Amino acid sequence: MARGRSNVRGAAKRRGHGKPGCLSVFFLVVFVAAAIGSTIAIFFKINHIAVIGTQRYSAEQIRSSAEVEQGANLILLNKFEKTSNIFARLPYVDEVKMTRRLPDTLVIEIRECDAVAAFSDKDGFWLISDSGKVLEQVRTLEGEKLIQVKGPGLINPEVGKKAEIGGDKDSSEMQFEALVDTLKSITGQGIEGDVSELYIEKVYNVEFKYLDRFIVKLGMPEHLDYKIDCLKEVVGYLSTADTGIIDLSELIDKKPARFIPVEIEEEQEPAEDSTSSDPAAEEPAG
Repeated sequence: MARGRSNVRGAAKRRGHGKPGCLSVFFLVVFVAAAIGSTIAIFFKINHIAVIGTQRYSAEQIRSSAEVEQGANLILLNKFEKTSNIFARLPYVDEVKMTRRLPDTLVIEIRECDAVAAFSDKDGFWLISDSGKVLEQVRTLEGEKLIQVKGPGLINPEVGKKAEIGGDKDSSEMQFEALVDTLKSITGQGIEGDVSELYIEKVYNVEFKYLDRFIVKLGMPEHLDYKIDCLKEVVGYLSTADTGIIDLSELIDKKPARFIPVEIEEEQEPAEDSTSSDPAAEEPAG
């Protein structure tokens, strides 16, 4: 019986001696990690930087703005930092996507934006994208067909930053949202070339000048795609000699669009509230 217990203890000791200790496992992990780190450091260096999707900027401008150098490590590259560098230096860049293509290529895919509208000030005009980003300042708009935004001007505009519209904080934010929503619908519907002025002073009654013949009253900046579809249909019923106000502000309340014949001046002020117009002059559109 004693001999049996002795044999069991001996076998347990032999099994115990066969297992690697915790220290051995630790050193093994460190060795593997060091080997992987050395491999990454030696290999996967950037030898090629491919830039695609640019029109306004050259590939070299993208590479230099990102501050990506050939020979840098492809795996350890901080893509967020390099992308931020591009946004900070090239305001017409709207989106950046960086992709590692092993073993040695970095692909930078760019989507640029266009100037769609302009705010005027004493020194010229600030151009903005349809997302409300300030793109640059120019002296004149000669040769540019942009939507001129009427109403409050910009406060301390900075290139590459969000446009901040004059007024208190709450009204400024509402005007910005009205501006962006309206510009995106206008560009999405492909009518930006036919809109010359946009009035955002009253966020509950956004208006724009269309075809230099009509003042279009949108009311609240909501359901804009539907309203612009209705605008196209209304204009299709009118003759090329017609000018006036097209009121779409009550479409969502299931009321018809209205056409009010008036002369539209070259420098037109925003239309008065339609409730004060002469009912005899109003014609249901469509």
